[in-house]
Amino acid sequence: MKLAKGVRLKIIGRVQGVNFRNMVFSKAQELKLTGRVRNLDDGSVEIVACGFVGDLKKLISWIKGSPGLSKVLGIEEKWREVKEKFADFEIRKERGFIGEQVRAVGNLGRAILHKV
Repeated sequence: MKLAKGVRLKIIGRVQGVNFRNMVFSKAQELKLTGRVRNLDDGSVEIVACGFVGDLKKLISWIKGSPGLSKVLGIEEKWREVKEKFADFEIRKERGFIGEQVRAVGNLGRAILHKV
């Protein structure tokens, strides 16, 4: 029997302004995970995902491959029991479309300057 778990991931690298959240969203739906993905002010991306352990490990392995134009330098993992209830997987945009774009482009610019 597979057990449902949750994991909180902080993805470090060039992950904003390169369509990373949309790719994570698609992969999470493919794996039938619930949760959310969002940009953080420091240029990283946070993912909270819930599902079967094997599927969560598939997501992490896929992320380590730096999908698309991203360049994943590190992943902080915090495994936990499922406490939050998510109906599906969503891309969380906390600053509205324009605010999110400005933040992502700014963070992408910093990443490029630092050769991430």
